[in-house]
Amino acid sequence: MATHMSNSLRTVPLTCPWCKQEFLVAPWRLNVSRTLHCSVACYKAKKASTNVQSTCEICGRSFKAWASHVRMYGAKFCSPDCYNISRPLDPDKRRRAIAAHIAKRRAIAAKAPLVENVRVERLAERDKNTCHLCGERVDLSIRFPDKQSPTVDHLVPIGLGGEHTYANTSLAHLGCNLAKGTKAVGEQLRLVG
Repeated sequence: MATHMSNSLRTVPLTCPWCKQEFLVAPWRLNVSRTLHCSVACYKAKKASTNVQSTCEICGRSFKAWASHVRMYGAKFCSPDCYNISRPLDPDKRRRAIAAHIAKRRAIAAKAPLVENVRVERLAERDKNTCHLCGERVDLSIRFPDKQSPTVDHLVPIGLGGEHTYANTSLAHLGCNLAKGTKAVGEQLRLVG
């Protein structure tokens, strides 16, 4: 019994990798990474210093991640929402989820008062499959990045304070929408107001 007691009282000298101060630690604690530092403050400071700037694969937002998380998990997503969107889904559902998520983030950034889940299919039905910019038919079977693919066009752009709602959106070809850019066309404003 006395031998066991004397073994448990032995300590090992270590040098803190953060502040370079020497300290003593019990041998059985050497396998815990926190005990390789002289204090919790040094451990947290070292961990915070290894933060890595990363970019979310879904929304493109920049965020900081611990280097250990980058090594273990890849640190590809800025939030649980983005992670959930990334999970394997039906490709059409995934595309719609990403588009809705990005629109929601844009609206929040622009402090738009209202956000609805606007779907291209419902816009096509409402607008009779017609591009409101050029007046030609929009084929829903054509997929992005083709310039004839269907997109949601905001009558009053989100960047100018428009809402992401059915009242502020219309169906357009990708090429027409890109050519218009973030300008609010006079005829479009008459439709809204």
